[in-house]
Amino acid sequence: MKNKIIIIDDSPETLHLFRLILDQDGYTNVQGFTDPQIALNYIFDHLKPDLIITDYQMHGMNGVDLLEKIEAVFGNIKAVIVTSSPGRIKLKQREYPIVEKGAGIVDRLLKCIDELTA
Repeated sequence: MKNKIIIIDDSPETLHLFRLILDQDGYTNVQGFTDPQIALNYIFDHLKPDLIITDYQMHGMNGVDLLEKIEAVFGNIKAVIVTSSPGRIKLKQREYPIVEKGAGIVDRLLKCIDELTA
């Protein structure tokens, strides 16, 4: 698939798992970052991604703040927030799909990605 997907998660293990999941599902144009600021710089230096998958709670910047900064430059984007604590997410302006980490995440994440990239 040609969709350009950016994954941001400060856990290298989770980032690796998400990349494997996407690769096995046919998504090959995937970039991953463990640092949200480096991801932000990369996105600003390149074209708007088709989809962003971001952890919510990261060092230096949370996922909602990251998405708001990207939207300030590119306008509306397709994004998924992944978290182990979905009840703690504070959305300021826009609603994003939220996928809870834990058992069954693979199916929930792929369903969400497939819907957003269809």
